[in-house]
This record gives sequence, C-alpha cells and structure tokens, in this order.
Amino acid sequence: MLGGLLSLGYTSARTAGMPGLPDLPAVPDPPSLGTSKDVPDDFSDIPAVPDPPSLEELLRQAAAPAPGNNSPLLLPPSTSYAGTIDTGVACLPCFRRHVSTATTAAEHAAAAAARGDTQQAREESVRAAGEVLLFGLYDYTPAKVSATDPATMRVIDAALPTLLQAAEALPQPPLPALAGWASVNEAVRFARSEEPDAGDTEQIALRLRPALRWLDETESLLLAPERTAALPPAQRQAARTAADELRQARHYLAPGTGPLTADGLEQASAHYFAAAVALTPTPTPGSVEQARALASEARDALDDHLMERMRAGR
Repeated sequence: MLGGLLSLGYTSARTAGMPGLPDLPAVPDPPSLGTSKDVPDDFSDIPAVPDPPSLEELLRQAAAPAPGNNSPLLLPPSTSYAGTIDTGVACLPCFRRHVSTATTAAEHAAAAAARGDTQQAREESVRAAGEVLLFGLYDYTPAKVSATDPATMRVIDAALPTLLQAAEALPQPPLPALAGWASVNEAVRFARSEEPDAGDTEQIALRLRPALRWLDETESLLLAPERTAALPPAQRQAARTAADELRQARHYLAPGTGPLTADGLEQASAHYFAAAVALTPTPTPGSVEQARALASEARDALDDHLMERMRAGR
C-alpha cells in the first residue's frame, strides 16, 4: 500500500518496509453505466495535482454518529452490520474477505483478458485493486494494528506482501478515483444493515468524508479541462466520460436537501465505479495473469495459516 497511501499523505509504521501498491484502487458488482470502451492505455500525461490533506486527518474529522433517529441515512429497520464486526482491530475474518474477494476478481480479470474482453478485464482489475486498497485505508492503520494481538498480525503479515505485489501488477485508475469509489462502495455495506445503529452511521461517515474530498480532487483538479485538453483523443474522451460519471455520483452523495439513502449510495457507487473504469489503462493478459497468480498465492498462504491455527486450537 505504501506507494498509493503515501501519495495521499498517509503514513504507517507497519507498512514502511512493505512493497507498495501502484499509483492507484469490492464488493458487490455495480452495474455498468455505459463506460466508453475507447479508454486510454496510460493517464500519466495528466499533470499531478497538489497533495490533499492526509487521510489520517480526514478520518479524524469524520462526523460523529447522530443519536437515536437523527441518523443522516434513511434505512429500513431490522441487524447492524457494524455490530457484527470488530472495528477496533485489524480483523482477521475481514482480512480474509478482502483477500478472497480480490483474488476472485483477479481471476475474473485474467479470464476476461485471455478471451479479449478488455472492458471486463478493466472492471475486474479495479475491483481487485480496490479491495486491497480498502484494507490498507480502513483496517491496516497504526491504531488498529497496535490493538491487534501478535498472533493475528503474524498471519496477516505472512500474506499481505504477496497480495500487495498482486495489486501492483494490475492496471489501475488514479489513486483518488480508486480510493473514492472503493470507500463509497464499502459504505453501502453499512447502509444496508438490517438494523442500522450509530455504529453503522459512524462507519459510513468515516468513508464518505474522504470520498467526497477525493471526488473533488479527481473531478475538479485531475480532470480539469485545462489539464486534459492536450491529451490524445482517446484519453480526452475517457476523461470526459469519467468527469460526467463523477458529476452524477456527486448528486447522490451531496444531494443538498434531505438525508442520504442506501439506494442513493448504491447509485453513487455505480457512477463512481464507471468513472474509475474509464480512467483505467487497458490490461494485458500477462499483467492480470501475474496478479491472479500472486493473489491466489496470498489466499493460499492465509488459508494455510488459518488451518494451522485451527488445528492448534488457537
């Protein structure tokens, strides 16, 4: 995660010696919203933008959960998702979900690339890289790592470097686009709790506040017309497609009147995803196959450690 996270101003003592993700990205599959198939091979020609505030600072500023029925989300009553997970530590079951989901998406990307379906290969690459990035953003933080027992951290640290190498091999959109989409998409998981409570609201706010900042950066700075006007035609069209999708996502994330809704968050995630895919270079069969093999190796290593712990009764 080091390369991508450091470009956001986030630092972690635990990740200091680890291989980094590329300049970057799941979760439920958002619907395709007509992303242009004429996408660029490389967006490196877009000038760099100033570093945003650090992620650590943004997360500290996340809105406090509202009490009682004053939740900013209109959700159907019934079990809190936040209440079913341990949000205070680097949760081992959560890590396994990230690894397994990323590996499956990488497998789909490799299969799509092998049959020449570059659109699906890009989509699955974004999902795989986004899943890895989510773990670094919200789970593998200094505070959570320090609160995790050493035995659990040994299991995570055994699989994480290979998983990061897998993510590095994938084509990815600019990091703010990937981080923003992945954050909104995970917020949907909490918004769909059967019985939402203040914990779910807090987790949603924790993800939406930085996601809005990354949306601003991607739409207004990275994709500003004066930055993209000189790009080759295919890249310029992809940038316009992404900018349009981000404008639509913004209307669902900051509606101006009334509360956010779970349905609105799903729509925002779908538009955000389309923008991220539009900005993702076309993968090569070799790169996604390498990612698939590395992710599978990480998943196998994690499962081996988990089985050893189960046999030992730990």
